[in-house]
Amino acid sequence: MLSSLFARRATLVPAFALIAAMAGCETTDSPTAPVDAPVVMLGRVASVSQPGAGAAPAPSLTSSSSELAGIEVSVEGGTATDVTDDSGNFQLEIEGGSEEIRLRFRRGDIDVRLSLSGLPAGAVIQLEIGLEGSSATVLSSRDSRDDEFEGVASLVSIEGAEPARTLRVDLVEASRTERVSIVEGVTLFDNEGDILSFSGLHAALVAGSRVVKIEGDGERNDDGSTTATSVKVETDDDTGSDDDSDDNSDDNSGSDDDSGSDDDGSEGPGEFEGAAALIAIEGEAPARTMRVELAGLAGTVLVDIAEGVTLFDNEGDILSFGDLLAALDRGDRVVKIEGDGHVEDYGSVSATAVKVETSEDPGDGTLPGDDTPGSEGPAEFSGTAALVSIEGETSARTVRVELTRVAGSVLVDIAEGVTVFDGEGDILSIDALLVALDRSDLTVTIEGAGALAGDGSITAASVKVETSQTP
Repeated sequence: MLSSLFARRATLVPAFALIAAMAGCETTDSPTAPVDAPVVMLGRVASVSQPGAGAAPAPSLTSSSSELAGIEVSVEGGTATDVTDDSGNFQLEIEGGSEEIRLRFRRGDIDVRLSLSGLPAGAVIQLEIGLEGSSATVLSSRDSRDDEFEGVASLVSIEGAEPARTLRVDLVEASRTERVSIVEGVTLFDNEGDILSFSGLHAALVAGSRVVKIEGDGERNDDGSTTATSVKVETDDDTGSDDDSDDNSDDNSGSDDDSGSDDDGSEGPGEFEGAAALIAIEGEAPARTMRVELAGLAGTVLVDIAEGVTLFDNEGDILSFGDLLAALDRGDRVVKIEGDGHVEDYGSVSATAVKVETSEDPGDGTLPGDDTPGSEGPAEFSGTAALVSIEGETSARTVRVELTRVAGSVLVDIAEGVTVFDGEGDILSIDALLVALDRSDLTVTIEGAGALAGDGSITAASVKVETSQTP
């Protein structure tokens, strides 16, 4: 009946807070306010283990075991009750809803209580629970406010100031339109998508030259909109009028389909590769164009990279327009760019996609900074981060964090446009890192490598940043 109830990944943020999970807990005296709609709880006892006297706990039983059957589940102080089936499934309808409840699990060999709070009125709550000895643990949870979405995006509004802006977009899928809010530094971007940052998404939506498709999940709000928890953003190279060119049937393409010529004056496809130097920056965010000169084996070429239009390969070291501009502006590492685009009639190339890599060593196998005064050599680091200070101006800021680890703590400096963010992490930019460090409900873990300075701190060459909900 509920065999696929918990097919979603177990890392979903719990929809409510776990207060206590132990036998013999005192019942709460806190009053609960009545609500109009009941809470429906679809639950499953996924495992049961009984520690023996002086022995290790017995192995957990699988969900197909009949040992999961016959457990009475009830709400203390209420009338809702059910008995688990052979797979451990149960269902409760909690009349009037409740701000806080206590579940009781009873059978001859079991008597365990589990306290829960923050249950939303009228929601359908899904729980997977493990019972071990005298305690119960919520293994995964979800409520009906959790929402998945997918569709072609159009920009509705942008609110707030950096680095805590909110993008509101309408997603159209078939005949259905859904309003989704994407919060800078909070909504996570799937690193398998084409766009990996809030600024990149904003720029692409403003530019309007690509079809932007967004899918993800989040929490449904009372007004029917959704606040995104995570998104995957993909773009189509062609908007409506260009689709025919993929089929070699574009009426405006002329007799030679390979020419690539169109109304914007492009002369055809062009590949490029070389070490980059910044020539000019035109326009204003989020619709700037960067012109770089690439020096390669075949000579030099001018390449235009358009914010929100040119795609950044997520296997590169730099994943956004802003980070590329910061790296080129600082000039303290070699920036190599390869990609493809269209050759314009005056010889430059308008980049469609780029992969940007940076040279992390001066050629002798050492890390950046090894040959600078006060540098003591390479070092690796890992720990839970706390913000210490921010120095410098945007696009050349340095963030100092203190990492707490088992062996103590260490100070790490993360330099904008210099330190490379691992694309497999949850956070891919300085702005997003600062927002995450400012949030009390997130634990930020950083690992990476860099150069050990004379004062004992580390200048980070690369970092991988992951976040989790603070217990």
